[in-house]
This record gives sequence, C-alpha cells and structure tokens, in this order.
Amino acid sequence: MVCMDRGWLPLAATALAGSAACVCAVYHFKKKASKNRPPSPPPYNWLLSLSNYAHAPFFIMPDMHRYATEWANKLGGVYVMYIQGPFYVVTDAMLVYQVISRGDLGMPKHQELYRMTDWILSHRSPQLFSTADESGDMFRAFRKGLAPCFSTENLKKSFPKVRACAEKMVSMWEKMYLATEEPVLTDSWMNRATLDIIGQVGFNYEFKALDFEHNTFIEAMHENLIELSTSMGENPFDRLFPFTSQARQSAARRRRTKELFNAVYEAVKSRGEPPADDQSIGANLMRIKNPSTGQPFPEEIVLANLTIMLIAGYDTTAATCMWALYDIARHPDVQKRIAQELAEAGLLQVP
Repeated sequence: MVCMDRGWLPLAATALAGSAACVCAVYHFKKKASKNRPPSPPPYNWLLSLSNYAHAPFFIMPDMHRYATEWANKLGGVYVMYIQGPFYVVTDAMLVYQVISRGDLGMPKHQELYRMTDWILSHRSPQLFSTADESGDMFRAFRKGLAPCFSTENLKKSFPKVRACAEKMVSMWEKMYLATEEPVLTDSWMNRATLDIIGQVGFNYEFKALDFEHNTFIEAMHENLIELSTSMGENPFDRLFPFTSQARQSAARRRRTKELFNAVYEAVKSRGEPPADDQSIGANLMRIKNPSTGQPFPEEIVLANLTIMLIAGYDTTAATCMWALYDIARHPDVQKRIAQELAEAGLLQVP
C-alpha cells in the first residue's frame, strides 16, 4: 500500500482560500466603485470582469458597432465600458454637447488613452492630448501655435487636395465594383484616403496609401492599436521578461512605428524655416517656441505632438467619414439634397 503525505493539504487550502478572498475583494471594490456610475454591458468573460479591461476584446471586433448599438438600446443614452478603466459611451445627442463642453458639466479628458505616444516613442513627453496642465507653457504654446491650421481660410485652401484624394478613391471603388459586381468594403479605403489627405494637407508628406496594396504606416498603426486595445502593450510581464517572444515582437513593432513617425518629422524639419503662407500642422510645429525662454521646445516634445496629431486625426476621421457615407446611402432623399447643394456650389455635375 502506498501512503501519501497529506501535509500539503492545509497549505493548498490556505492558498485557495487566499485566492478566493482576493477575487471577492476585487469584485467587492469594483462593484462599490461602480455603484454611482451608469449601467455597464456584460463583460467579455468573468475573468476580465475583475479587471479594468472587461470590454477590451469587444473594442477590436469588426462588428463592435453592432454591440454598441445593442447596448445603447438596452442601457440608454449613457453607459460605461471598461477598456483601460471606465469609458463613458454617450449616444444621447444633447448629452454629447454637454459632456464635451468646457463648462460645469464637461468631463475631463482621459489622459492615459492619449499617452499611446509614450508607448510608441519609448519616452514620456508631454503633448496636447495627454497633459493635465492646461495652463502650462507647453499646452498654451502648442494650442495657440496650431490654431491657424484649423482656420476656415486655411481649410478652404486645402480643399483641392482633399477633393483630389476623394475623387481618386471613388474612381478606385468604381473600378473594383465594375470588375466584380461585389460590394466594396469602404473602411480600409477610407483609412487610406484619410492618411493621404492628412499627410498632404497637414505635413506636405506623401504616404501614397491609395497607390499601393500595402502601406507600412497603416499596417503598423493597426497592429499597435490592436495591441494597445487588448492591453498587451502594457503587460507588466513584458517589462519583467523582455526576452520573451511576445515582448520582442512588441518592441520590434514599436521600433518600426517610431521610425515612421521620425521619417515624417525629419522630412518636415529638413525643409528649414517654413514660408509665411504655409499654415500646415508641420510648418506651425516648427515655429512654436517656449514662451518662457523664447527658444524652440526640445525635439522629443515636438515629435510627441506631431505623433499624436497624426494618430488622433487618422483613424477617427476615417471612421466618421465612413459612417457618414453609410447613413447618407441609407437615405436617398438626403443624397438628393446633398447633390443639389454641391451642384449649386459648382462642385458636382448632376446628370
């Protein structure tokens, strides 16, 4: 007969009880913290429900919009998703205006979300979107210095470039549809057009995303955004074990992406002093000086602000345009009114 030493049982029972107590404590504090918050959709799984990433996997699903619509119908005009902490999703149009206002009802920006530049560039430098100090020299200087880029007059000057990219994209859609008679997946092409427009208008830089089947910038950004969304980019084990396969792949991906942003920065900087009539983002970034010293800001701060302007303007603009086209396509009466308005402005030939 073989007898087993059961001295390990008390130790195992203690460990199990301790783990259960930790899980219960996390659940209790998370539930207590969310007591006064709006409702939240079901988590992706029970394990993630114990963390601040309960809904992160949904965030990168192709049909995320279907989940978002379903949750809005069930939970109302405001609900909370946990992606990297609580994210408030506001679908009530009147509430959106109040939330993004700078008044008493306005909500502070989510600083951690916009610190992706720290992760990509491998250094933490303040930039417009992540800084909490809106009275500091950096914030005031860059906000004032970049304001002319978005003036009505400057945007009107950019319209020919925007129109040329849009016509090029639509022409490609026509050819693809005539060749296959299959619906065209517009999202990836809208990303390409948006990148080309931002490159040309914002930085006088040619990404040529509409010209080739593969684009290194789009592919790198897609990989990085997925990694960040699933919190892999902030996996503490990557820091503890930097020689693991996953950690090495992540580091290599960040290096490639950093090189792409550096290439844009170096191209802008190599042009020297921009002419007075150049009010592009790149030109104005080169002009900004620290109001306290009268000297240019350090290169890492300028690069961080260039990076966040590219990131923030690329995917968000493409998604907004794509959904606008989708909604317009669903309403023929709206299409006719838009066509009529464009024709009256001499911008469209109506048969």
